[in-house]
Amino acid sequence: MFDTEHRNASYLPDMAKVTHPTIEEFATEYADSDTPEYVADILKVLPNKLRQPIQYTFAKHVTKERPLEVLYAGKELGASTEKALGLAACIDVLWNVGIIIDDVYDKDETNARLEPSAWSKFGKATALTASTAAVAATVTYAAKNYGPKQAFNLSRDLQQGVASLTQSRKLSLESPLDDYFNNYDMRSAFYTKFPIGALQKYTEVDPVQISGVQLSLARMNRAGQMINDLQDFDESIDRSRTDSFSDIRNGVSSIPIRHIWHSVDQKTQERFATLHGKEDLTDSDIHFIRGLTDQTELGPAMLSKIHSEYGAARDHYIDILSPSKKTVEWLDKWLEYKQDQANNVALSLGNSALLASNK
Repeated sequence: MFDTEHRNASYLPDMAKVTHPTIEEFATEYADSDTPEYVADILKVLPNKLRQPIQYTFAKHVTKERPLEVLYAGKELGASTEKALGLAACIDVLWNVGIIIDDVYDKDETNARLEPSAWSKFGKATALTASTAAVAATVTYAAKNYGPKQAFNLSRDLQQGVASLTQSRKLSLESPLDDYFNNYDMRSAFYTKFPIGALQKYTEVDPVQISGVQLSLARMNRAGQMINDLQDFDESIDRSRTDSFSDIRNGVSSIPIRHIWHSVDQKTQERFATLHGKEDLTDSDIHFIRGLTDQTELGPAMLSKIHSEYGAARDHYIDILSPSKKTVEWLDKWLEYKQDQANNVALSLGNSALLASNK
């Protein structure tokens, strides 16, 4: 099926960057699934110069739960392996493109491992051109292999995802929590809603099952996004001073920041408001923010929300699908990894006593 010229193109995670056994297991499972071959098939239309930033990001981004989610859901829903692999590849391409675009949007010159981001390595113009070309190639692939309607649905979800970035800047600290979750859901639709909906065309399952799996994946994304938001308060040794509190510096309203705002009195809100959007935080400013994280029990409060979303996502997935033992074991392994990650982030905020009782 595949063009041998592009068959061995590097769309595999760099295993040297893997530091956790669960991530290593998932990366290996991804490599053995043939998904990288389908990724290469999607991107073979790009000239080498434009493939390079995408391949670089694939190597640096080693967590592969999103394409694997599609493969496991496809199996449980009764879709063919070939159709599920193609959709998993589409999601993986778009996720890695999203990383490139997010880094440009956030002006991040380094990735989570403090290595150069794609745009800082290859140049902003090349990285953005590559991203645009990769998105076009993916939508074209979807139209060819899944039909015009699915390609339209994918384009719509991608447009909503881009719109969610702008919308997130408009969320205020007074906005309801549901508005934040709706923003997360808009951003994640291309990998939580689209692929599962596309699989419906090739199965005879109840639409309720399709909607249930989509909701389960969306709730997993909500929890993961809250972990990312909480990590912004992390001042551990492997992060530079300017890496921490970037949401506060940029005036972005995240759920953790919203929690602080609603947990303090008006006088404290007034001082906090002067810091929200202040790019150059002083030592006094950072000391004040640290005090607020303790005073408002930010870590425990966010852990409660994160664990709740993951628990609901698991229950919903199992109740709707009654999946096989292998799928349940895979799901539980991923959720355990993410909840441990959440616990570790909260520990970094100095909430070890409450965390210990939460275990």
